Amino acid sequence: MSACGAGAQTLIQAIRINTGRTGAEQEAALLQWQNFLRERFPLVHRQLECHAPDPWRLWYRWQGADDSSQPILLLAHYDVVPAPSEGWTHPPFEGTVADGFLWGRGAIDNKLSHIAILHAVEALLQSGHVPARTVYLAFGGDEETGGERGAARIAEAFRTLGLTFAMTLDEGALAVRAMLPGLQGPAALVGCGEKGHINVMITGSDTGGHAATPARRDATTALIRALSRIQQSPSPTRKTRSVTAFVRALGRQLSGVSGLLMRSYPLTAPLVHAVFSRRGETDAMVRTTRAITMLAGSLAPNVLPSSPRATINIRLLPGDTIDETVKRLQRLLQRERVTVELASGWDNNEAPEESSPDGRWFELLGQAIHSSLGPMPVLPYLVTATTDSRHYQDMSAQTYRFVPLTLTREQIAGVHGTDERIPLEQVEQAITFYRTLFENLPHRRDHSE
Repeated sequence: MSACGAGAQTLIQAIRINTGRTGAEQEAALLQWQNFLRERFPLVHRQLECHAPDPWRLWYRWQGADDSSQPILLLAHYDVVPAPSEGWTHPPFEGTVADGFLWGRGAIDNKLSHIAILHAVEALLQSGHVPARTVYLAFGGDEETGGERGAARIAEAFRTLGLTFAMTLDEGALAVRAMLPGLQGPAALVGCGEKGHINVMITGSDTGGHAATPARRDATTALIRALSRIQQSPSPTRKTRSVTAFVRALGRQLSGVSGLLMRSYPLTAPLVHAVFSRRGETDAMVRTTRAITMLAGSLAPNVLPSSPRATINIRLLPGDTIDETVKRLQRLLQRERVTVELASGWDNNEAPEESSPDGRWFELLGQAIHSSLGPMPVLPYLVTATTDSRHYQDMSAQTYRFVPLTLTREQIAGVHGTDERIPLEQVEQAITFYRTLFENLPHRRDHSE
């Protein structure tokens, strides 16, 4: 640990706090996290207005020099998904430094952003820096399960205070290496939008019975036929504002036929969508996706299930409504002996409004990216997952999603998977990103903000 910078040392300690626990252990871990931050960032907690009403919520107000300018809002979350130790090269909650990487659950999603933001603020407070405008920092403890106790309640408190924000920045996209069609070098993807999220239950129905005398077409067979039809009938591709900006910006980085094809979008949408459909990462940008994630049958191996069911996780393109998405699936399966209904008790939401892929706030993020991660194209992007930022959407003029990391496709696979890790030197780069952002905040230009 002695060879690590201060930011990496803090992140190592942060990973060792297992905020992916459940039940009473989870609340204890979240409180431990908040206490850890108070000890690690004393100036932040002495000089900023700090609110920690419960384990799930933590937010700060950093007074700026110009009260006439709208504040900005930065978000992160400190909970993580559970991580059984099986299959990991290094244990997920030890914060191991090996082979030039910092390994552990939350290194990418999303403790790095949280720790880097506070490190940047602590350093600027130490130097006496006052931001050009007021900055709010909001951190939730349950983003991975929907954010209802964390971000949603912080947002409610902000609405009560009558707050609005010129710009909101959350996690979501990052800089990638050799992951985009035709582009081999790194490119920073800044999320200008994100997809919505619903869960749909597909259920077969029959009388059940003994497995020794199965019917030729029982409820399970009907469910299998329905799932097969879902897999064979993907949603149609469609262009959106963020993807249109992404494709055209990507085209400006490419030469030859590929560049011309991208720059001519959306006239060339069928051809571009055909190219994008070859890879999961880009295919998800141009269609509402359906993924079979949970299956349930009978409770015994010799019993035919009377109500076998499957959960379909659907990620909605901006503009697709929940009601129409469910009805589309019902029409697709109307000849199968199954029911299709929106699953209750889950975090179901439509995609929030997309933000501008240009303008001064997008440019400001580009400056911070170049100062911290180095020269690379900065491309608008559609985040195919959901983030806490959607809870604040109605209060913010522009919402962006970016984590200051440059990763390969293999490293990105560690998010919610095994061997989550980041290059060690990138911890300090992330701190530089946020510090640059705070130092370059613009004053109000006119009364339209």
